[in-house]
Amino acid sequence: MPPIIPGGKIDPNLLPLTTGVTKEIEPHYRKLKEEEEKMREEIRAKQEKLRKNMFNWEKVERETKSWTFKSELSEQAMRAMAEGPAGAF
Repeated sequence: MPPIIPGGKIDPNLLPLTTGVTKEIEPHYRKLKEEEEKMREEIRAKQEKLRKNMFNWEKVERETKSWTFKSELSEQAMRAMAEGPAGAF
């Protein structure tokens, strides 16, 4: 087991032993790691945007249902007023 240096990181000199990455391919490995992190950040941003859009969509959907219900109640009240009180004639 390689020794852990302060900060919880593995000693960079022991990288080939811990990951199998040799000095020759280390630059390529580092580039791939940077690309991976960039992609992960893009995915996080897209997921956050999607989450916000879904929240807004659900909010609009709830408001639409509420306004539909209010409209139906209003129509019922208008019909009841148009019919007048029962037995008035």
